[in-house]
This record gives sequence, C-alpha cells and structure tokens, in this order.
Amino acid sequence: MPKVKDVKASINDLARRIKKIDGVKEVRVWGSYVHNLNHPTFPLRDLDLLIVADIHSGDLLSILGNCSDPTFNLSRQELEDEGLDPKAVHFTKKFCSIQDFNADHWCISNDDVLLHFGPITKDKAEWADLTEQAEKYATKLAGVERGKLRRASSSKRNDWYWSFKEFLDRQLEDMPGGWYKSNHHVSEVLTETMLIGE
Repeated sequence: MPKVKDVKASINDLARRIKKIDGVKEVRVWGSYVHNLNHPTFPLRDLDLLIVADIHSGDLLSILGNCSDPTFNLSRQELEDEGLDPKAVHFTKKFCSIQDFNADHWCISNDDVLLHFGPITKDKAEWADLTEQAEKYATKLAGVERGKLRRASSSKRNDWYWSFKEFLDRQLEDMPGGWYKSNHHVSEVLTETMLIGE
C-alpha cells in the first residue's frame, strides 16, 4: 500500500505519461489521495485516476473484457468490423496499462458520463457498505485495523490490502470486465477531484 507522500513525489510524472494517450483531455485524481493530502504517511488502498476524455460513453461501454483479452490486439479494421471504436479501444488499453499505486481507472466521457473500468456497485451507498465489509474482512485476516495501518509494517499493510482486494474481487467476480457506468453525478465528482500535470 503506497503512502500519500510516495504518490505525491511522482504524481506529475504519472500525469504526463497519461496525457500522451490519445483521447485524454485532463488528468485528475480523487478519493482517498485527495482527502488525505495533508497526511503524508496515510496508506492508500489505491489511487483513483480520473480522465476527462474526448470519447463518447457508448464507445467505451461497448468494450467488454480485460485489457489482456484478444480484443485489445485486433487491428483497426478488425475493431471496426466488430463494431468497436478503435480510438476507444486504444485509449482503454493504454489507460488501463497504468498500474502505478494500485491505480483505479475512472473516466468522464465527452457526453458527461462517469465510467469505471471494472465492476462497481450501482450507487455510492452500496459501494460504501461493500468496502466497509471488505475492511472488516481485511482487519480480521491481517490482524491490523485500517486506522492503524499507518504505523504497521510494510508486510502487514500488504496483507491487509490483498485481503481487502480479495474480498471485493469475490463479491464482483460474476461481473465481466469492461467499462461500467456510475450513478455519481459528474458535477459533484469534479468538485472532489484535483487536476494534476497541468
């Protein structure tokens, strides 16, 4: 689990790499990193990367599977023959290859839809409940509470993180990979984000 100070040290370099991807207009972060900027030793489960993209939500939602699936290696013509937008597929492949700091991939499409790459719950309350259950599970297995991870050893933090991730993965395992639409309001989400790599 990276700490806020670890992310802060290289966040602008990460943003520059992401900005090179065709279709990216802005790179933002949100979630626990933004909420804990003043707590340099706060351990992060993941880094919520939010791209404002020049791609329509329908083109992203039509992409199914994970970035290791054969679809992502088809030629431009083959993608078009399959009814997929090559720009959306290329954007997805490049963006999701960014794994720094356990990156969690979010996108605001050019028609103002918030999307997440990979399964998510329908609303914020359901997600909060699921993550609370995952935290309890991780605490039980790793033997350290979320609030005490800051002072825990690196191996304890890793045990906690992988237990947390395992719980979430099991809960969402029946849902296929690809982009999922979130019910969060884009205007509200943007107020909770921070622009990086200006």
